[in-house]
Amino acid sequence: MMFTLLERIEENEISVIAELGASWQGPGDVNVRLEELIKAAKEAGAIGIKFQAFTPDTLVSKKRAPDMWEEVQSLALDKEYWPHVVKVGHDLGLLVGASVFHVADIPDLPEDLDFVKIASSHNLNFYLIQEVVGWARERDIPTLISTGFLTMTELNNMIYALISKISYPRMPDDIVLLHCIAAYPPDEETAQLRAGLIPTMYGFHVGFSDHFRNHAVGMLAVALGYRLFERHIRLPDSNSPDNAVADTPDLFGQYVKNLALTLKILGTDKENRVKTDQEEELVALARPGRDGLRPKGEDT
Repeated sequence: MMFTLLERIEENEISVIAELGASWQGPGDVNVRLEELIKAAKEAGAIGIKFQAFTPDTLVSKKRAPDMWEEVQSLALDKEYWPHVVKVGHDLGLLVGASVFHVADIPDLPEDLDFVKIASSHNLNFYLIQEVVGWARERDIPTLISTGFLTMTELNNMIYALISKISYPRMPDDIVLLHCIAAYPPDEETAQLRAGLIPTMYGFHVGFSDHFRNHAVGMLAVALGYRLFERHIRLPDSNSPDNAVADTPDLFGQYVKNLALTLKILGTDKENRVKTDQEEELVALARPGRDGLRPKGEDT
Protein backbone atom coordinates (compact mmCIF):
# COMPACT_ATOMS: atom_id res chain seq x y z
CA MET A 1 0.00 0.00 0.00
CA MET A 2 1.38 3.38 -1.04
CA PHE A 3 -0.23 5.32 1.83
CA THR A 4 -2.11 4.93 5.09
CA LEU A 5 -5.42 6.51 6.01
CA LEU A 6 -3.84 8.80 8.60
CA GLU A 7 -1.26 9.93 6.05
CA ARG A 8 -4.07 10.88 3.68
CA ILE A 9 -5.80 12.86 6.44
CA GLU A 10 -2.64 14.72 7.40
CA GLU A 11 -1.90 15.60 3.76
CA ASN A 12 -5.14 17.63 3.80
CA GLU A 13 -6.33 16.02 0.56
CA ILE A 14 -9.89 14.94 -0.22
CA SER A 15 -10.26 11.24 0.63
CA VAL A 16 -13.50 9.36 0.01
CA ILE A 17 -14.16 5.86 1.36
CA ALA A 18 -16.77 3.82 -0.48
CA GLU A 19 -19.13 2.05 1.91
CA LEU A 20 -20.14 -1.26 0.35
CA GLY A 21 -22.87 -1.97 2.92
CA ALA A 22 -25.27 -4.52 1.48
CA SER A 23 -24.90 -3.17 -2.04
CA TRP A 24 -23.26 -6.37 -3.23
CA GLN A 25 -26.79 -7.82 -3.29
CA GLY A 26 -28.32 -8.46 -6.69
CA PRO A 27 -28.34 -10.98 -9.52
CA GLY A 28 -25.32 -13.22 -10.03
CA ASP A 29 -22.43 -14.63 -8.03
CA VAL A 30 -21.53 -12.77 -4.82
CA ASN A 31 -17.79 -12.86 -5.49
CA VAL A 32 -18.26 -11.42 -8.97
CA ARG A 33 -20.57 -8.68 -7.70
CA LEU A 34 -18.12 -7.77 -4.96
CA GLU A 35 -15.32 -7.50 -7.50
CA GLU A 36 -17.46 -5.34 -9.80
CA LEU A 37 -18.49 -3.08 -6.92
CA ILE A 38 -14.94 -2.64 -5.61
CA LYS A 39 -13.60 -1.97 -9.11
CA ALA A 40 -16.37 0.59 -9.66
CA ALA A 41 -15.39 2.33 -6.42
CA LYS A 42 -11.78 2.54 -7.54
CA GLU A 43 -12.70 3.90 -10.97
CA ALA A 44 -15.04 6.46 -9.36
CA GLY A 45 -12.19 7.93 -7.32
CA ALA A 46 -12.48 6.26 -3.91
CA ILE A 47 -9.22 5.85 -1.95
CA GLY A 48 -10.67 3.02 0.10
CA ILE A 49 -13.62 0.69 0.65
CA LYS A 50 -15.37 -0.59 3.75
CA PHE A 51 -17.50 -3.66 4.37
CA GLN A 52 -19.67 -4.57 7.36
CA ALA A 53 -18.36 -7.43 9.50
CA PHE A 54 -21.28 -9.02 11.29
CA THR A 55 -23.47 -12.10 11.35
CA PRO A 56 -27.18 -12.16 12.18
CA ASP A 57 -26.37 -13.59 15.61
CA THR A 58 -23.87 -10.85 16.40
CA LEU A 59 -26.16 -8.01 15.33
CA VAL A 60 -29.74 -8.89 16.35
CA SER A 61 -31.33 -10.93 19.12
CA LYS A 62 -33.30 -13.71 17.45
CA LYS A 63 -35.31 -14.12 20.64
CA ARG A 64 -36.26 -10.44 21.07
CA ALA A 65 -36.66 -9.57 17.39
CA PRO A 66 -37.16 -12.69 15.24
CA ASP A 67 -38.46 -10.75 12.22
CA MET A 68 -35.49 -8.39 12.28
CA TRP A 69 -33.13 -11.34 12.66
CA GLU A 70 -34.63 -12.95 9.55
CA GLU A 71 -34.23 -9.71 7.61
CA VAL A 72 -30.58 -9.36 8.65
CA GLN A 73 -29.91 -12.86 7.32
CA SER A 74 -30.00 -11.50 3.79
CA LEU A 75 -27.90 -8.42 4.61
CA ALA A 76 -24.93 -10.13 6.25
CA LEU A 77 -21.87 -10.72 4.11
CA ASP A 78 -20.69 -14.23 5.02
CA LYS A 79 -17.31 -14.35 6.72
CA GLU A 80 -15.91 -16.47 3.90
CA TYR A 81 -16.03 -13.38 1.69
CA TRP A 82 -14.22 -11.01 4.06
CA PRO A 83 -10.66 -11.97 3.01
CA HIS A 84 -11.71 -11.79 -0.65
CA VAL A 85 -12.89 -8.20 -0.23
CA VAL A 86 -9.54 -7.27 1.30
CA LYS A 87 -7.54 -8.96 -1.45
CA VAL A 88 -9.53 -7.42 -4.28
CA GLY A 89 -9.29 -3.98 -2.69
CA HIS A 90 -5.55 -4.22 -2.06
CA ASP A 91 -4.88 -5.54 -5.55
CA LEU A 92 -6.51 -2.34 -6.86
CA GLY A 93 -4.47 -0.14 -4.51
CA LEU A 94 -7.38 0.67 -2.19
CA LEU A 95 -7.40 0.89 1.58
CA VAL A 96 -9.82 -1.64 3.08
CA GLY A 97 -11.69 -1.38 6.37
CA ALA A 98 -14.52 -3.07 8.22
CA SER A 99 -17.28 -2.00 10.58
CA VAL A 100 -17.42 -4.12 13.72
CA PHE A 101 -20.63 -4.58 15.69
CA HIS A 102 -19.78 -7.26 18.28
CA VAL A 103 -16.67 -8.42 20.09
CA ALA A 104 -17.40 -11.98 18.94
CA ASP A 105 -16.55 -10.96 15.37
CA ILE A 106 -13.15 -9.43 16.20
CA PRO A 107 -11.19 -12.73 16.01
CA ASP A 108 -12.49 -13.31 12.48
CA LEU A 109 -11.40 -9.92 11.12
CA PRO A 110 -8.81 -10.14 8.34
CA GLU A 111 -5.37 -9.35 9.72
CA ASP A 112 -4.47 -7.05 6.85
CA LEU A 113 -7.23 -4.48 7.28
CA ASP A 114 -6.17 -0.84 6.97
CA PHE A 115 -8.75 0.58 9.39
CA VAL A 116 -11.76 -0.46 11.46
CA LYS A 117 -14.96 1.38 12.26
CA ILE A 118 -17.65 1.60 14.92
CA ALA A 119 -21.09 2.42 13.50
CA SER A 120 -23.40 5.07 14.96
CA SER A 121 -25.63 2.36 16.43
CA HIS A 122 -22.76 1.19 18.65
CA ASN A 123 -20.95 4.43 19.50
CA LEU A 124 -21.96 4.26 23.18
CA ASN A 125 -20.85 0.63 23.56
CA PHE A 126 -17.58 1.55 25.26
CA TYR A 127 -16.59 -2.07 25.86
CA LEU A 128 -16.81 -2.78 22.13
CA ILE A 129 -14.96 0.44 21.29
CA GLN A 130 -12.17 -0.41 23.74
CA GLU A 131 -11.74 -3.88 22.27
CA VAL A 132 -11.78 -2.63 18.68
CA VAL A 133 -9.34 0.22 19.38
CA GLY A 134 -7.05 -2.25 21.16
CA TRP A 135 -7.17 -4.66 18.21
CA ALA A 136 -6.47 -1.81 15.79
CA ARG A 137 -3.55 -0.46 17.81
CA GLU A 138 -1.89 -3.87 17.89
CA ARG A 139 -1.84 -3.62 14.09
CA ASP A 140 -1.04 0.11 13.97
CA ILE A 141 -4.22 1.06 12.10
CA PRO A 142 -6.80 3.76 12.94
CA THR A 143 -10.31 3.39 14.31
CA LEU A 144 -13.19 5.40 12.86
CA ILE A 145 -16.29 6.08 14.96
CA SER A 146 -19.52 7.52 13.56
CA THR A 147 -21.29 10.02 15.81
CA GLY A 148 -24.87 9.56 14.58
CA PHE A 149 -27.72 9.40 17.15
CA LEU A 150 -25.67 11.31 19.76
CA THR A 151 -26.85 14.32 21.74
CA MET A 152 -24.27 16.91 22.70
CA THR A 153 -24.08 15.42 26.19
CA GLU A 154 -23.56 11.93 24.79
CA LEU A 155 -20.90 13.18 22.39
CA ASN A 156 -19.06 14.81 25.30
CA ASN A 157 -19.36 11.61 27.34
CA MET A 158 -17.94 9.57 24.45
CA ILE A 159 -15.06 12.00 23.98
CA TYR A 160 -14.33 11.86 27.72
CA ALA A 161 -14.38 8.06 27.71
CA LEU A 162 -12.08 7.91 24.70
CA ILE A 163 -9.55 10.35 26.16
CA SER A 164 -9.55 9.30 29.82
CA LYS A 165 -10.03 5.55 29.54
CA ILE A 166 -10.02 3.93 26.11
CA SER A 167 -7.13 5.86 24.57
CA TYR A 168 -5.25 6.78 27.76
CA PRO A 169 -2.32 7.29 28.17
CA ARG A 170 -1.96 7.69 24.42
CA MET A 171 -3.36 10.71 22.61
CA PRO A 172 -6.39 9.85 20.45
CA ASP A 173 -4.55 10.74 17.23
CA ASP A 174 -5.40 7.36 15.71
CA ILE A 175 -9.15 7.73 16.36
CA VAL A 176 -11.24 9.52 13.74
CA LEU A 177 -14.73 10.74 14.65
CA LEU A 178 -17.02 10.81 11.63
CA HIS A 179 -19.80 13.35 11.83
CA CYS A 180 -22.98 11.57 10.83
CA ILE A 181 -26.71 12.12 10.74
CA ALA A 182 -28.01 8.58 11.05
CA ALA A 183 -31.03 8.81 8.78
CA TYR A 184 -31.36 7.22 5.37
CA PRO A 185 -31.42 9.77 3.81
CA PRO A 186 -31.51 12.79 6.15
CA ASP A 187 -32.92 16.23 5.35
CA GLU A 188 -30.31 18.82 4.40
CA GLU A 189 -31.27 21.26 7.16
CA THR A 190 -30.35 18.66 9.79
CA ALA A 191 -26.67 18.45 8.73
CA GLN A 192 -25.14 20.38 11.69
CA LEU A 193 -21.74 20.37 10.00
CA ARG A 194 -20.13 22.82 12.43
CA ALA A 195 -20.95 20.53 15.37
CA GLY A 196 -18.99 17.75 13.72
CA LEU A 197 -15.79 19.76 14.12
CA ILE A 198 -16.03 19.92 17.93
CA PRO A 199 -13.82 16.82 18.48
CA THR A 200 -10.86 18.58 16.82
CA MET A 201 -10.56 20.68 20.00
CA TYR A 202 -9.62 17.49 21.86
CA GLY A 203 -7.03 16.17 19.42
CA PHE A 204 -9.23 13.97 17.24
CA HIS A 205 -9.19 13.80 13.48
CA VAL A 206 -12.68 14.21 12.02
CA GLY A 207 -14.50 13.19 8.87
CA PHE A 208 -18.00 13.07 7.47
CA SER A 209 -20.13 9.98 6.90
CA ASP A 210 -22.38 11.49 4.26
CA HIS A 211 -25.86 10.01 3.81
CA PHE A 212 -27.32 13.13 2.17
CA ARG A 213 -28.59 12.84 -1.37
CA ASN A 214 -27.60 16.42 -2.15
CA HIS A 215 -23.88 16.62 -2.94
CA ALA A 216 -23.92 20.26 -1.82
CA VAL A 217 -23.80 19.11 1.82
CA GLY A 218 -20.48 17.37 1.26
CA MET A 219 -19.17 20.37 -0.66
CA LEU A 220 -20.04 22.67 2.24
CA ALA A 221 -18.27 20.24 4.56
CA VAL A 222 -15.10 20.69 2.50
CA ALA A 223 -15.44 24.46 2.90
CA LEU A 224 -15.59 24.01 6.68
CA GLY A 225 -12.44 21.89 6.75
CA TYR A 226 -13.53 18.27 6.37
CA ARG A 227 -11.26 16.17 4.18
CA LEU A 228 -12.21 12.53 4.94
CA PHE A 229 -15.58 11.34 3.67
CA GLU A 230 -17.52 8.09 3.67
CA ARG A 231 -20.31 7.49 1.16
CA HIS A 232 -22.35 4.47 0.07
CA ILE A 233 -21.85 3.09 -3.43
CA ARG A 234 -23.94 0.55 -5.32
CA LEU A 235 -24.14 -1.17 -8.66
CA PRO A 236 -26.99 0.01 -10.93
CA ASP A 237 -28.83 -3.32 -10.59
CA SER A 238 -28.45 -3.58 -6.81
CA ASN A 239 -31.57 -4.63 -4.90
CA SER A 240 -30.15 -3.62 -1.53
CA PRO A 241 -32.06 -1.57 1.07
CA ASP A 242 -29.01 0.73 0.99
CA ASN A 243 -30.15 2.01 -2.42
CA ALA A 244 -31.89 4.94 -0.72
CA VAL A 245 -28.52 6.44 0.26
CA ALA A 246 -26.11 4.77 -2.16
CA ASP A 247 -24.73 6.39 -5.31
CA THR A 248 -24.32 4.53 -8.56
CA PRO A 249 -20.69 4.64 -9.78
CA ASP A 250 -21.39 7.63 -12.04
CA LEU A 251 -22.93 9.65 -9.21
CA PHE A 252 -20.22 8.56 -6.78
CA GLY A 253 -17.58 9.72 -9.23
CA GLN A 254 -19.35 13.07 -9.58
CA TYR A 255 -19.43 13.37 -5.79
CA VAL A 256 -15.66 12.87 -5.59
CA LYS A 257 -15.14 15.46 -8.34
CA ASN A 258 -17.47 17.93 -6.61
CA LEU A 259 -15.50 17.68 -3.37
CA ALA A 260 -12.19 18.13 -5.19
CA LEU A 261 -13.56 21.11 -7.12
CA THR A 262 -14.71 22.72 -3.87
CA LEU A 263 -11.20 22.42 -2.46
CA LYS A 264 -9.78 24.04 -5.59
CA ILE A 265 -12.32 26.86 -5.37
CA LEU A 266 -11.24 27.55 -1.80
CA GLY A 267 -7.58 27.74 -2.79
CA THR A 268 -4.73 26.14 -0.93
CA ASP A 269 -2.67 29.18 0.08
CA LYS A 270 -4.12 31.59 2.64
CA GLU A 271 -1.11 33.92 2.41
CA ASN A 272 -0.84 34.46 -1.32
CA ARG A 273 -2.93 35.94 -4.14
CA VAL A 274 -1.70 35.06 -7.64
CA LYS A 275 -2.74 36.29 -11.06
CA THR A 276 -4.53 33.50 -12.93
CA ASP A 277 -3.80 32.50 -16.53
CA GLN A 278 -7.15 33.92 -17.61
CA GLU A 279 -6.38 37.21 -15.90
CA GLU A 280 -2.99 37.28 -17.59
CA GLU A 281 -4.69 37.07 -20.98
CA LEU A 282 -7.13 39.88 -20.19
CA VAL A 283 -5.01 42.30 -18.19
CA ALA A 284 -3.43 44.04 -21.19
CA LEU A 285 -6.85 45.05 -22.46
CA ALA A 286 -8.31 45.74 -19.02
CA ARG A 287 -5.67 48.13 -17.62
CA PRO A 288 -6.19 51.81 -18.54
CA GLY A 289 -3.43 54.18 -19.47
CA ARG A 290 -2.60 57.41 -17.65
CA ASP A 291 -5.50 59.05 -19.42
CA GLY A 292 -7.89 56.59 -17.78
CA LEU A 293 -8.80 54.88 -21.03
CA ARG A 294 -8.32 51.27 -22.02
CA PRO A 295 -6.23 49.68 -23.33
CA LYS A 296 -2.98 50.95 -21.91
CA GLY A 297 -0.67 51.86 -24.78
CA GLU A 298 3.09 52.28 -25.02
CA ASP A 299 2.62 56.04 -25.11
CA THR A 300 0.49 56.10 -21.95
